Amino acid sequence: MKSYIDWLEKIQSLTSRVVKPDLFKTKEVLDQICHFSSNTKVIVVTGTNGKGSTIELITQMLLNNGKKVGTYTSPHLFEFNERIRVNGIKVTEEEIVEEFESIEKHKGRHELTFFEYSTLAALSIFSKKDLDYLVLEVGIGGRLDTVNIMNADISIVTNIDLDHQKWLGDDVDSIGKEKSGIFRKKKPVVLGSNMPLSVFETAKELSCPTYVLGNEFSIQKQGLIVEYKGSKNSHRSTSFSLREDYVYLDNLAIAITTLDLLGENIKFNFLKITEQSKLPGRCEFFDDRYLMDVSHNPSSVSFLKNYLTTSLFDGKRIFAVLGVNEEKDVHGMIRELEDRVSEWFIAEPKMSQPLKKENISQILCKTGSKFTLCDGVSEAFVKADSFADKEAIVLVFGSFFTVNEAYFHLKKIRQAS
Repeated sequence: MKSYIDWLEKIQSLTSRVVKPDLFKTKEVLDQICHFSSNTKVIVVTGTNGKGSTIELITQMLLNNGKKVGTYTSPHLFEFNERIRVNGIKVTEEEIVEEFESIEKHKGRHELTFFEYSTLAALSIFSKKDLDYLVLEVGIGGRLDTVNIMNADISIVTNIDLDHQKWLGDDVDSIGKEKSGIFRKKKPVVLGSNMPLSVFETAKELSCPTYVLGNEFSIQKQGLIVEYKGSKNSHRSTSFSLREDYVYLDNLAIAITTLDLLGENIKFNFLKITEQSKLPGRCEFFDDRYLMDVSHNPSSVSFLKNYLTTSLFDGKRIFAVLGVNEEKDVHGMIRELEDRVSEWFIAEPKMSQPLKKENISQILCKTGSKFTLCDGVSEAFVKADSFADKEAIVLVFGSFFTVNEAYFHLKKIRQAS
């Protein structure tokens, strides 16, 4: 039997560039290894940004309501088993190995991708736990994503913007069409604001009851009070902190609407639920100096830019560590922050296809920005920290891999101090 590490090494090489994803083959394996209770409800979440936060909010609210929940997310920031949680707790390495062995036994002639192995393992673990809910995050897109082998009782699209154009299309309408592929006939869909027409067209074709942020439900903060208004219920509670205003507000409204539609009687205060739902690497601020954010497209960097306008960062210079995947719109990401960053520290994160630092430097040269090329994220982090004055902010963003490397280096610094 392979070890946990052996299995991860094996499947990490099986990308969609090596093995073609296929919902039919994956469903065939699923039907052999998984048997879900008809009482288990399935929530599927897609969108360009905000999926992880929305899923975590839904998970925590369900747990607070005494429900048993399986949560599947991607990618992971530190450890693979972060992706698969039961009642908020990561499953064990032994459980994952057992499922990989079972998948290998039942896949027959089929070759599977990393994400197909991962998704099948998660679903098989969940099927053995007698859960009330599965909360599943789409990896890329929706229509052809492995998670779409499950039939959603309710589907969520958090937002639509340009990302993964190579796979999903060159405009938001095409991307919306792909993402709305998770919708199921006559099942409700919950949508963020500013959705492209293609999403509504798909919902109409499938006769899906549709609930849109800003139309059927809304959320706003006035002073110290946050107030949610929906088609079924309203909720009013004490406000949360400045950070959560930016990270959670719309996602919280989407989560509340979802659970209202599922008939859950939600009783909580917003401060408690947002504290429980914090995720590492999402506008995570350490020691009044280090800001970690996994934003990796212009839309999410725009969100980060808004966060940097809060009073937490008034008058503070920004020294930014940036490392991205070669398929990302790094020009658009830089454009969002070029007027806010004092100096850039560019590195190639330890990932399969990082964008070459020389390519990034060409973009920065055209903007007239000051930058330093570094041999790795750790070196970039150290240089940014040493160049930044005492009151400045060291920002790390661009990829989960970039934040992962910087996070561990920061941990060493904090342990040594």
